[in-house]
Amino acid sequence: WFIDGETRMDDQQHAISALLRTEAIVEAPIAPGRDAPSRWLWALALLAVLNPAWIALAVPGRAARERAGVAAAGGLVGSAVIVLAAAVSGALLRALDVSPPAVRLAVGVVAAVAGIVRMVGFARTSPPVEGAAGWAAALVPVAVPLVASPALVLLGLSAGADLGVLFVVGCLVVGVAVTTVLAAVRPERGPGRTVLRWAAAVLTAAAVVA
Repeated sequence: WFIDGETRMDDQQHAISALLRTEAIVEAPIAPGRDAPSRWLWALALLAVLNPAWIALAVPGRAARERAGVAAAGGLVGSAVIVLAAAVSGALLRALDVSPPAVRLAVGVVAAVAGIVRMVGFARTSPPVEGAAGWAAALVPVAVPLVASPALVLLGLSAGADLGVLFVVGCLVVGVAVTTVLAAVRPERGPGRTVLRWAAAVLTAAAVVA
């Protein structure tokens, strides 16, 4: 079209729109990770998917000291797996030729689906776990699959690519500490256990939202 002395065509409009946007991208300062979600959102996602309340409900043992020890040991072992994924994230993504935003999107879908499945499980029964007895329970089921769940391992990989392995370590230290405390003070019945189950359900919902 010819309007007010100017031509206006689809091919011109789309090409110019793309060029104008490209100009802004090219002129933007280079800052690694600036397109990543905030640290607070990443921390919420990691801690909510870890879900200390959920793990505390599932840690076996009658004595508070035993539960705390199993939770701490299993948390450290499971966290080591997640930290390893975060440490190799950069090399792995380069080898696969995948961008951090693409991984972030894919991992977000996996984590959301895992959270929805867990929310459905709350309506049926307590956290279902089967594993070894005594201190061996620190490996199965606490370390695997409660702490080093598939969703959290993938989240650790993506968070490591965005914000670095030290950020992932910091979040996991907080999560394992809270899990240990909750496992030690966990009531076996009564209102306290109901509140703990409610907290686990809220964290699961937060994981889906995050």
